[in-house]
Amino acid sequence: MHVVVAVDTTQATAANRVHIYVNGVEQSYATATYPSQNLAVGWNFNSSVCAIGARVDIPSTFKLDAYLSDVYMIDGQALDPTSFGETDANGYWRPKAYTGTYGTNGFHLDFSNSASLGTDVSGTGNNWTVNNMDATDQVIDSPTNGFATFNPISPVSLNSFTPYAAPTQGNLRLPTPASPGRNGTWSTIGISSGKWYWEQTYTTNSFSGGFPGGGIRYENYANGFDYTYVNSWMFDTEARIYNNNAQVIDLGPQLVNGDVIGFALDASSGKLWIAQNGTWYTNGGVGDPAAGTNAAITGLDTTKTWYPAASCIYANSCTTDLNFGQGGQSGLTYDSASGGYFKYTPPSGFKALSSANLPEPTIAVPKNYFDAKTYTGTGAAQSITGLNFQPDLVWTKSRGVARNHGWYDSVRGAYKALTSSATDAEVDTQTVGGGSASNYGLTSFNADGFSLGVDAWLLYSNQNTYNQISWNWKESPTSGFDIVTYTGDGANRTIAHSLSSAPEFFLVKDRTNGAFDWAVYHTGLG
Repeated sequence: MHVVVAVDTTQATAANRVHIYVNGVEQSYATATYPSQNLAVGWNFNSSVCAIGARVDIPSTFKLDAYLSDVYMIDGQALDPTSFGETDANGYWRPKAYTGTYGTNGFHLDFSNSASLGTDVSGTGNNWTVNNMDATDQVIDSPTNGFATFNPISPVSLNSFTPYAAPTQGNLRLPTPASPGRNGTWSTIGISSGKWYWEQTYTTNSFSGGFPGGGIRYENYANGFDYTYVNSWMFDTEARIYNNNAQVIDLGPQLVNGDVIGFALDASSGKLWIAQNGTWYTNGGVGDPAAGTNAAITGLDTTKTWYPAASCIYANSCTTDLNFGQGGQSGLTYDSASGGYFKYTPPSGFKALSSANLPEPTIAVPKNYFDAKTYTGTGAAQSITGLNFQPDLVWTKSRGVARNHGWYDSVRGAYKALTSSATDAEVDTQTVGGGSASNYGLTSFNADGFSLGVDAWLLYSNQNTYNQISWNWKESPTSGFDIVTYTGDGANRTIAHSLSSAPEFFLVKDRTNGAFDWAVYHTGLG
């Protein structure tokens, strides 16, 4: 997220004195109080103390919980976002280098010097004093190259042991949960092919019992990560590998505080190697990920998406840190071949888990096939525009009143509505309530959006003054989306589609009978 705040209190018009932009778009406000004309605001005023990332007077209460990258202050000019960012050829907002002047008190903090994170690189010499930060607070995770972290919304308490403790330190540390909790969580980036390397470091008072562990799990989100789950392979602190509540192999001596465990996963061949302090464990021979031999675990399902994972248990006072190459720990060295900072050199051919190392996506511009669009209801016919495509499925929801979801698609026709939040049969919005074609529901799919009628029906997707949301899809084999209608015959049969491979997720709804639920299938369910 890119934020620009432009202040010019010399302006005669109050609304022109402060502008706030997010990702290049100026924000609007339901209510606003603007500074008086020619007010000398607290920021950059005489010898006033200023802070970045916290409120000066109560820093322990009001502080920023985020990464910062490239902080600018331009003294004497109220610039718009185009000085710092631009829209690329695909329509996405991207950062660019600032080439203008800074003014007397201006500065640019790029945080490139880990030994002095407050260094001003603008040339004006307005350096900042660092408070409660050190070199390990610097990571190379950036808006243009995002690294995996623990997923902050996925931690689960294992086997009903609550509570769990959420990740800290930029979502790279899994702390000790309170008694009798057991933590289990996994990474934000999944691995379905290729070769990847990451490291894990434990600090724990007790390594006996082996409950703290690290390893991988596949995409079954019905449970967490520890030694009991069939979808998890866990290497515990006694150097044992567990799967489905059974010990698979004992690799060696018990770990001690500060040991760095290296994981090298070849998802394409279904192999996982494990190292202790840079030395690969043996499993019938010395492990050699670069050569592809003697992996600790073989035979992993190559059709699954695997997630690096870790667990901790309160009884061991366990804390574990993950590093996917972004840094944030002491004693790391940058490895250009893998594209990351690590304690030990990754094996040849294995990469840091970051967006820069991911394969080029099949679809370079996702919003050519899917986009979300917000709008405000008018109570009168209106058209919603701004999409890069003509939608084939429009899913609407009122955000301002408790109403059902509305589904409209081009195969059935704009006036035919279903609601995913109820079992209701299909409704023809031209006839409901005795209305006419111009009065109810969606009325057409357009080249860059869709049109709405008055809509006094139960969905209220155009109710006057209410905020609305629409999710829009283009039907295309390229994006893997198809809409099919058919008439049931009560017998086993095959329903044809226009996709290039078997669908992995689909929804089925009886359009005639309002007593039947939606049927949902995903390959992850089996």
